Amino acid sequence: MARLGVHGHAVLCMVKVTSNPPQGTLNTDLQLSERRTQYRLMSDGTLLRQFSVVWKDGTRHSYGWKLALSRSTYTPLTLEAELTQKGFVHDYSD
Repeated sequence: MARLGVHGHAVLCMVKVTSNPPQGTLNTDLQLSERRTQYRLMSDGTLLRQFSVVWKDGTRHSYGWKLALSRSTYTPLTLEAELTQKGFVHDYSD
């Protein structure tokens, strides 16, 4: 699991929340009510990803921050453009 502080501060935070995700590899028995994917571009150029779910009974689980790309070539503008096309929005929760 990646520690956020090791990579400096977050330059760009974007999130995509899917309510009632379709049946598939992560929702085989339709027990998930929400799936959330969050990306953070850190000041040292590292791209981190966090995946979390909410089950229908209200239980939440986060799979923690994982290293998506080490020393990526993304700038905040290029990453924002790519993720926006995929349905992500800015995350101002921090």
